[in-house]
Amino acid sequence: MAAAAFLTLLFTAPVPASSGSRALTTLKPPADGEPMDSMLVRISVTGEKEHGAPRPHPIYGDQIQGQSIPGVPREADVAYATVVLFHAMTAVLFPIGMFPWIMIVAALVFFPPDWPRRWIGRPCLAALPALAGSRVPPAATAAMLALYAAVQIALPLRAYWPGADPDWTGRGFNFAWRVMLVEKAGFTEFVARDTATGREWVVPAREYITERQEKMMAQDPFMVRALARHIAADLRARGFAGIEVRAEAFAAINGHPAQRLIDPRVDLAATVPPGWIVARRDPAEPI
Repeated sequence: MAAAAFLTLLFTAPVPASSGSRALTTLKPPADGEPMDSMLVRISVTGEKEHGAPRPHPIYGDQIQGQSIPGVPREADVAYATVVLFHAMTAVLFPIGMFPWIMIVAALVFFPPDWPRRWIGRPCLAALPALAGSRVPPAATAAMLALYAAVQIALPLRAYWPGADPDWTGRGFNFAWRVMLVEKAGFTEFVARDTATGREWVVPAREYITERQEKMMAQDPFMVRALARHIAADLRARGFAGIEVRAEAFAAINGHPAQRLIDPRVDLAATVPPGWIVARRDPAEPI
């Protein structure tokens, strides 16, 4: 059952006895790392009950217990609920793709190491005889760690290969820790040409991809080429034996004027020649 959960933090502490009242008053949250002795976390899902009260969560009810009696695991960590709420809001407010959802899953690394077994049940080692008594030799462990470290170092260094210009061409951009260095926007228009008749026409990208996909595609020349090949394959299936697909593609980086991204003379449906991606020009140079 998918439901949107809402959190309410109630900070409570008894009023001093000298006041003659047993009412509650607010108390500031504890510092980071301290237990929530004075906090009650109320939760609910979308909708209301019969008389307008919040609907309780189908598993946790209407509050989360962050503590428990000895020997009984607590229901949840409210800190993780805050992480989920933060990244969910980030996903709604900013178009940053899969990053918020990856971070929600990655945050589970801070949970106790036995949480998967407690949540889904302890696996039966009797059914896994090959794993029950096996151990990885130290030399093999060191080799795997060295290979992992080498890959993690080599992938980001691709961005510094001479002539790569990853921000413009996309070569070496992925896995290179450059995600916040570039604000890039693009525009692409595909032009198909029937070699048998010489007729040319514009092929709207939205016939093949969504609006969001179009925005991402127009920034990356390799995505433009991939879609051009897909368009050519589709037109051939419709009966156009000889088909060429070119692109009027422009891109702008970090607020600079837009520049041509792809050579409009190149047939992207065929093997592309060197230089099919137009080199980025210094904005200070005259056109």
